Amino acid sequence: MARADEGSQRRGGRWLLGLLLVVSVALNAFLLAKMLGSQMHADRGRGAGLMRSFLQDAPELRETARALRQERRAAHRAARRALRDARQEFRAAMVREPFDTAALEAAQAKVHAARAEMGAVRLEARAALIAKMTPEQRAAFAQHMAEREARRAERRARRDREESE
Repeated sequence: MARADEGSQRRGGRWLLGLLLVVSVALNAFLLAKMLGSQMHADRGRGAGLMRSFLQDAPELRETARALRQERRAAHRAARRALRDARQEFRAAMVREPFDTAALEAAQAKVHAARAEMGAVRLEARAALIAKMTPEQRAAFAQHMAEREARRAERRARRDREESE
């Protein structure tokens, strides 16, 4: 009778270990996806958000910005499509079996290049709009940028203080 109990305990322990392994793998996959997602979207909220928040306070520039967006729409769409495709290729390489490190690294390099291209398209658009601003508007935009950076620095310092406590 003791042997039967011992065997069932081993099976129960294996089942529990299997469950813990599945939960651990799922949690690790979630954290990896979250980390990669935040890396891939790290550029969000900087250029476009900065300009968008400035334009809320500068209605006289909104039409100019809208016209410039229309002019650059095709380039932006192409860059966004290339980034989306690169991210899809990266995800596919991440789950491909057998796992191929070289393929993953190549896909990751494509994501990096596509992000750089998207950044270049955004920088060109921002430069074009700044070039259309009056000196007063450029000064106001520079002030807006400085204020936003100061808020960011304060949040970062607060987070660093909280983490060190």
